[in-house]
Amino acid sequence: MRGEWLRRPESGVTVVFLHGVLSSTDTCWLHENGTSWPALLRVEPSVAAAGIYTFEYRTGLFSGTYRLGDAVDALKEQMRLDGLFECRTLIFVAHSMGGIVARKLVVERAEDFRSRDITVGLFLVASPSLGSRYANMLKLLAEVVNHTQADALRFSQTNSWLMDLDREFLNLKESGHVRIKGKELIEDRFIALPGLIRTQVVEPFSGARYFGEPLKVPGSDHFTIAKPESAEAIQHRLLARFVRELIDEDMLPLEQALCDALYLRLRACRAAGVPFRTFHRLAALLGLRSGFARECFDAAGLGTADRIDTWLRATIADQPGKEQGLPAFEDPADDPVILAAQMLAMAERAVEIDERHLLLVLLSDDTTGTMVGMRKGLGNAACAVILDAAKRCRPRPSASQFSHVASFEP
Repeated sequence: MRGEWLRRPESGVTVVFLHGVLSSTDTCWLHENGTSWPALLRVEPSVAAAGIYTFEYRTGLFSGTYRLGDAVDALKEQMRLDGLFECRTLIFVAHSMGGIVARKLVVERAEDFRSRDITVGLFLVASPSLGSRYANMLKLLAEVVNHTQADALRFSQTNSWLMDLDREFLNLKESGHVRIKGKELIEDRFIALPGLIRTQVVEPFSGARYFGEPLKVPGSDHFTIAKPESAEAIQHRLLARFVRELIDEDMLPLEQALCDALYLRLRACRAAGVPFRTFHRLAALLGLRSGFARECFDAAGLGTADRIDTWLRATIADQPGKEQGLPAFEDPADDPVILAAQMLAMAERAVEIDERHLLLVLLSDDTTGTMVGMRKGLGNAACAVILDAAKRCRPRPSASQFSHVASFEP
């Protein structure tokens, strides 16, 4: 049993990779060219805010009486230890029997998902939701080595464990008690067994059971379907879109005045061909009509906000002569700093990201040149007072307009 973070989430979304029977994290997702699907997703720019987590459970040929229920229990405990239940959205990318493990977890821990308001995404890759006739052919082997997992995968009306899980999952999905979104991929090609038996490991009626618009991945068999060759492979592109859609649903909205202020400065930066820096974000906060950021700065002494405002204006005016380059995003909601502010807002159970969340993220960052320069100019003690004021105070809810921003020129 092994759980591993490949990347911690910057949003409330985490993708969990679950391999299938007689497989492992190292072998299930690995293409012959050395490409690993979890690693491929890690460098996918459209889902950079999502966490990526892999889980490996015991399912070797001699795993014996280590049942599917034991794998589910192991996954549950590992998720608790590693903080996955703190996420707002969990997306399970599950190959073959991994999909059964994921569905069993959701059914068993439905109250955990419901009470924590966690959205579940199921990206099922050739998962035998109703069992597999291929497993039927391996029945003798399963009996010889006492492999209880293979026995649980049989397609049979006497397989009460799998039939009960199918009904329980369908009932939970239709009840709406847990938000469940899904996509199912099914294999295309047969595999050849000794004696020239040709069979699909997971047939379409079993692999396309719960969600609309399943896709048969062209040219894939049961094993290659989980091993995309590159970022252009259809199964990877579909996964990236699935994750991105759930990231967008998970995002808290930006408070309108803050969104407008950031957008105008971002647009001005793009027009001038300069990057969007920390000093632009801070200037947007100081320009808001609410005066929240100004009050926090003036907690370190009356006139501090004006000093910082003057310094920021001079820095912005000098920027075009120093560096060139467009901002990496066009929408303020896609700003990585806003994603960090979202995490803070979610931790506070806020309904939107407001100026306080952004100010706290900026003040807490010791790595940017803007904040290093501000600390040098004001001193560490003054900066600590400003940060403490931002933590204690709350913006006035009536603030809905901003000033100074309309005349901004980079």
